[in-house]
Amino acid sequence: MWLHPETMIKLGNEFFQKKEFDQAINWYQQSINKNTQFVEGYYNLGLVYMYRKKFDDAINYFKQSLDLRPSFPEALCSMGIALYNLNQYEKALNYLDQALKHRQSYPNPLKYKGDTIRKMGNLQEAVNQYKQAIQLKPDFYQAHKALGDTYRKLKEYKLSIQSYDNALEYNQKYAEVFKKKADSLRNLGIFEESLQNYTKAIEIRPSYPKAYNDAGLLFIQNTKYKEGVEYFQKAVQLKQDYKDAYNNLGVCYYHLLQYQEAITQFDTALQIQVGFSIPMLNKASTLLRMKKYDEANKCFDQVMKHQPKNVQVLLGKGISLYETKKYEQAALLLSQAYDIDSNNFEVVFNYGVCNFQLKKYKEALQLLQEAQQLRDTLEGHFNQAICSLYLKDYEYSKKEIEMYVIHQEDDMEAKSVQGIVEYYLNNLSFAQECFQEVLKRQENQVVHNNLGVILLLNQQFDEALKHFNASVSGKGDYADGLYNKGVALCNLNQYEDAIRQFNKAIQLKPKNECKFAFINRGICLKNLKKFNEAIQNYDEAIQLSQGTDVEDIYYFKGNCLLELNKYEDAIQLYDQAIQLESVYSSSANFQKGIAYTNLKHFDDAIQSYQHAIEQNSQNSWAYFNLGITYYNLENYEQALIQFTRSFDIQPTFKDAVFNEAAAYIKLKRYAEAINSLDKYNQLESNDYESFFLKGCLLKQLMKYEEALECFSKAVQQKPNFFEGQFNKGVAQLESGLSKEAVITFDAAFKLKSDSEKSLNNKAVSLLNLSKPEEAIKELEKAIKLSPNNPTLLNNKAVTLIDLKRQDEALIILDEVINIDPTFFKAYNNKGTIYFNQKNLAQAQQYFQKAVEINHEYDSARINLSITFQEMGEYQLAVQQCELISNQQWLNSNSEALIAFATALRNCDRFEEAKQKYELSLQLNPRHSQAQNGLGIVYSNIGQYEDALKCYDQAINLNNRYPEALNNKGVTLYLMGRYDESVQMLQQSLKLEVKNAQTLNNLGASLFYLKRYDEANKIFDQAIQQNDQLMEALVNKANVLIAQENLTEANKLLQKASQIKDSPYIHNAYGIIAQKQKQTDKAISSYQMALQMLPTFPQCLSNQATLLIETEQYSQALDLLKQALKTDQNNAEAHNNLGVLYYKQNKLELSQNEYMEAIKLKVHNPEAHSNQGVIFCAKQDYSQALQCFDEAIKLKSDFVKAYHNKGTTLYEKENFKEAVEIYDKAIKGKTQDPETYYNKSIALQGLEQFDDALNALEQAYKLAPEMALLYVEKGTLMYRKGKVDEAIKNYDMAIQLQPNCAEAYYNKGCALENQGKIDESNKNYEKAFQIKPTLVEKKK
Repeated sequence: MWLHPETMIKLGNEFFQKKEFDQAINWYQQSINKNTQFVEGYYNLGLVYMYRKKFDDAINYFKQSLDLRPSFPEALCSMGIALYNLNQYEKALNYLDQALKHRQSYPNPLKYKGDTIRKMGNLQEAVNQYKQAIQLKPDFYQAHKALGDTYRKLKEYKLSIQSYDNALEYNQKYAEVFKKKADSLRNLGIFEESLQNYTKAIEIRPSYPKAYNDAGLLFIQNTKYKEGVEYFQKAVQLKQDYKDAYNNLGVCYYHLLQYQEAITQFDTALQIQVGFSIPMLNKASTLLRMKKYDEANKCFDQVMKHQPKNVQVLLGKGISLYETKKYEQAALLLSQAYDIDSNNFEVVFNYGVCNFQLKKYKEALQLLQEAQQLRDTLEGHFNQAICSLYLKDYEYSKKEIEMYVIHQEDDMEAKSVQGIVEYYLNNLSFAQECFQEVLKRQENQVVHNNLGVILLLNQQFDEALKHFNASVSGKGDYADGLYNKGVALCNLNQYEDAIRQFNKAIQLKPKNECKFAFINRGICLKNLKKFNEAIQNYDEAIQLSQGTDVEDIYYFKGNCLLELNKYEDAIQLYDQAIQLESVYSSSANFQKGIAYTNLKHFDDAIQSYQHAIEQNSQNSWAYFNLGITYYNLENYEQALIQFTRSFDIQPTFKDAVFNEAAAYIKLKRYAEAINSLDKYNQLESNDYESFFLKGCLLKQLMKYEEALECFSKAVQQKPNFFEGQFNKGVAQLESGLSKEAVITFDAAFKLKSDSEKSLNNKAVSLLNLSKPEEAIKELEKAIKLSPNNPTLLNNKAVTLIDLKRQDEALIILDEVINIDPTFFKAYNNKGTIYFNQKNLAQAQQYFQKAVEINHEYDSARINLSITFQEMGEYQLAVQQCELISNQQWLNSNSEALIAFATALRNCDRFEEAKQKYELSLQLNPRHSQAQNGLGIVYSNIGQYEDALKCYDQAINLNNRYPEALNNKGVTLYLMGRYDESVQMLQQSLKLEVKNAQTLNNLGASLFYLKRYDEANKIFDQAIQQNDQLMEALVNKANVLIAQENLTEANKLLQKASQIKDSPYIHNAYGIIAQKQKQTDKAISSYQMALQMLPTFPQCLSNQATLLIETEQYSQALDLLKQALKTDQNNAEAHNNLGVLYYKQNKLELSQNEYMEAIKLKVHNPEAHSNQGVIFCAKQDYSQALQCFDEAIKLKSDFVKAYHNKGTTLYEKENFKEAVEIYDKAIKGKTQDPETYYNKSIALQGLEQFDDALNALEQAYKLAPEMALLYVEKGTLMYRKGKVDEAIKNYDMAIQLQPNCAEAYYNKGCALENQGKIDESNKNYEKAFQIKPTLVEKKK
């Protein structure tokens, strides 16, 4: 039968579809036999052979087809696929590219090109090829799958899932794609959906072992090992040689702890593939878990033959060797594993643990830290804690064990370790808590011992002993417990029992470990005074030490030799202990000092004590002994230092504190000596001598009431104690108890009848009781007992002074000086007589003589200081106060402090003065003079409110205190509260009518209230009282300047200059020059004032206003800043700074300065008015009006405020009210032409043109050169139809101000009205040239 070759091809295809490949080949072969040029026959033969994976045969037929038809796309594509399967990727790509060349929209070559490129490793380019194939054929599910596989390789699991979903959209029975999708979901940890897809794959293909295996991996991943077993078992049922499934099944059994079953599965996998490393390694790991280390090692070795650098093998065998304590071999393997993969936690951790066992603690800790960075584990924290404990890095150990214990609270081993760490950190209380917690849970000999050691350190010896007993209970063979029990007994002074425990410990331990037992037994024997036996034990310990760690034993042996008075031998041993840096080096130096003291080598003793202190700063006895040595050598400063330190360390050290007091007394530091005696009396309350000594010191410090208490206690303890009675009387006398003092001095006189000092002091007491006549009798009795006693004669003179018999007093004082030219009190008393007589020069001479004789006679220094102050020599007055030697006396004498403070205040040393006044008030809060002085200080430093409080206090204490009233008035003046200032100064003048300074101050306040006539009268009264009072002359001149009487003001300033050149005079000259528009002269005057007083804020501010007027803003700003730096509370400077900022259009800054000025000076109409101008500029008219009203309220004739208020009302177009307010300004005699000008404008607003013209006429009188007045008059004339007259006024304005644009513009309007267009345009052009904005107005 004849068949056409194409029919043969169709028949072959049918057999191909049925996979009857031999029949298919037969028909294809027949087709080419029939027609050797039949291309499809060769091509189809190639397909069959390719399907049967006979790629070489396939390639042969594809070549023959291409020889016949070189541009055959399908053949080219198939040729590429065959070559791909033979891994000939470059050739494959060549054929696939040719296929695409001949058919560009051919998806198959693109898909296989993607496969080829993926095999070559270019995954991203493969993705591009698959996407192109899909673009050409969207239902090309094989391309979708290939794209998904590529995304999986890129670990783009979400994208791979999308591709698999696309493949399944076109082929829902594609089991492999369901499995691949499940794999991606497993990679993303999406368990349920992954399982669903594995299940779907298995439903489609029930005999799909790979799907079962991979589903089992999903269960391993989620630790569901039982379910995993089921799937792996199914996989091996379907494929009995499925080695991977057997291995995975073994892994599940391993995790289910069914180790033998796991090994069976691993062995099955190994039978399928001998040398299969993975199951062999897993088998080894399982044997390791079963502790079959030898078998495990054999398995590891098997793997190592093939994979010598397999980290898991090295790790596993390393662990196996570690578990059999072959640490060196284990470390070698783990080291190799670490070198290969230092980021493997298990490797690093186990390598660290292995190093720990090899006692390589530093290396171990480093590895454990690295492991912890890789994976934070509790076990890692615990091991690091142990490791760092061995390295003595206790802080780090503490941190790590705490991290562990937080999560493992019930781990008593860890709690015990925590206790040990805290013990080494000296956190004994916490360590104790740790050990106690362990013992609550379980009995433990070692923990009992550790807890006992802590209690021992806390000196809780009885409690420690209980725990040591517990640690040795039972067998009693715990040597450390016995030893520590001995130590506890030793500390409880139970030396015999302690020795028995040491004996037992020595019997149990090898002798070479008994050194400390011998040492402590020696200590017990020493305490039992068995010094020679103790020395034998120390020698035994030295022998066991073999030349190392013997330094402490040398010290103990030295102590025994010291007790045996073998000082030189002891010193030798102490030196050895110190040289070897014994922990007892400090004590060795101390004991060495005692030995040197006994040998009378005091310098060496001092050196030894100092060394002891250097090594142990808490050795109180070392400080004390050093202090005694210095005291005996009369080095009291050093002695004091040592006694003080000794007592600081040991607050119950009575001898130290008493000797401290003694050293203070030697140094005349009595207050500190008193403190020391108080400390001593707290420790020893029945020592009458210490009370007497304290009383003497208090008396020296003039703390007489406290001294009296001490003397009373001393006399109470020893009634016949004359010195106690006498000093008690002195204390009573100084405490103002003169009546009681008389009785006490009588009692003292009875105890010692030849005591003229008792009579003398009785006389002083009588004098205090205003019984000078009786006092004279007692003094005469005393003088009989001691005729040439200068003290008695001096006191008689003082009594005569009290009786106003000053001439007799001077005679006796001269007699005293003849007897004793160095009797300084006599000179002081003579000085007092001359001071009272206002003979200041003589007073100064005698006070100076008194202090020359006795530099420490501070009462005379104070008198000399007061004298210098009366003479106006304030610096000298301060110098005398600063020379006061007894600061304690000064600080307890309120009058002296006031004198000192006043001198400091007059030298502008305000802070120091303040401190002195405050100290005086602490001593006497009711001292009005101190309150007044403190007020002056506060006023000078700008703290006015505080100053007022002080003055009020002074006035409350003394309501007839004119100086305080005057000072309060001055402060109120400085605060701008002038009305109150006037009232206060008037009150002062009622008490002191003719006080020129107070009159001057009153005039100044009246001046600021603009009550010039009253001020003038007051200044005249001040000048009448004191025509040399320069300030009054200057202030009156300022009044005359304000009244524009500049000629008279100049005369007064000239008169003031003759008295004293002053910056205030030059400042006033500057104001006059400024008013006369003599700018250069004004600046010269201000500069002269500032040369004399650079910090003169008023002058700085005045010069600044002048510079503001001349638009020199930068220089003005500098001056105002200087003024405020000098006096930050200067309201005037703040106000002027506000004006400056306003001129610069800095409205916010300007407003802030005005507000500050008002805050500092409430009565400040100028600042209120200026602030209103700011609000007006901001078009906040209501606020502006409030400000102007406040200014007017403060100053009813304040024409500037009326002017500004009128302007504000005009801006609001309240023309009628504006005119009324301008009239008030005019009524106030304003000299400001702008007020009349503005009034004129407002009247025009009311269309009252005649009145407006009259207002302008008034303005002309004040400012005939003001161009705007002529412009406005011209406008009025123009409105009245008088055009020629209007033009004349515009011409006059232009003549006065050639750049007056408004004049040119208005003139242009007038000329235009007259029809003079050319001339009109010329004026317009000129106006627009000057002021371009007028163009819009013209339009």
